Amino acid sequence: MAEVDIKKLTIGELIDYEKAAKAVCLRYENNIKVYDGSLRTNSLDYDLYEKYNKIYLKILSELEDRVSKL
Repeated sequence: MAEVDIKKLTIGELIDYEKAAKAVCLRYENNIKVYDGSLRTNSLDYDLYEKYNKIYLKILSELEDRVSKL
């Protein structure tokens, strides 16, 4: 599957992707949380969390850019 150019997405599509990315991030974040509030950083779940969190932040940045142009 080809990588999506977020610049070409509509604002509605961006919001849908933002919600999806947030849900995936929360899944992995819950898996890496330790009782004391720290995160287990030496696991596959942490690597996946980082991957999806970067995507999430990229989408948020694009949303911010578009809103700032209003």
